[in-house]
Amino acid sequence: MRSFMDKPSPAYKNAVAVLKKLAEDESLDSAHRAYAEAVWEQCKKQYISKHGLKPSGGHPCVSRLIGRRCSALPGGGSSPCRIPGWDHMSLWLKDGKPEVYVSQPYNLSLNEMRELVRFCDEYGLTTSVGMWPAWHFPGGVLMVEVKKANR
Repeated sequence: MRSFMDKPSPAYKNAVAVLKKLAEDESLDSAHRAYAEAVWEQCKKQYISKHGLKPSGGHPCVSRLIGRRCSALPGGGSSPCRIPGWDHMSLWLKDGKPEVYVSQPYNLSLNEMRELVRFCDEYGLTTSVGMWPAWHFPGGVLMVEVKKANR
């Protein structure tokens, strides 16, 4: 049997057994959704705690990160609202200022990745793409973080 834990506890072994049974009895999708439901809140809390962030109360727009007015708002400027390949966006503040824009897409195509790199280069931003600690659907979405390049 393949194990992802060096010394699994009895609770861990029980959880694995329950998820395996759910996957067999219902579907792999059901087991995946059960896992995601069990951990999404902890993933989000860990992200917030680790980086000292607070969610923005306003419109989650990448233009706010670069200090510009969003084109999607009435009277807005010409700055973009979203990054290429966007889905499930949020804007996070640190010390009251926009710190990181997060998008949690299910996938990114090659063209979307190229557009994202061009976008970051054009607006002086940097990006990282991974799966942890994506909280929208843990294990099912990517987490794209966009920040100012000089940070």
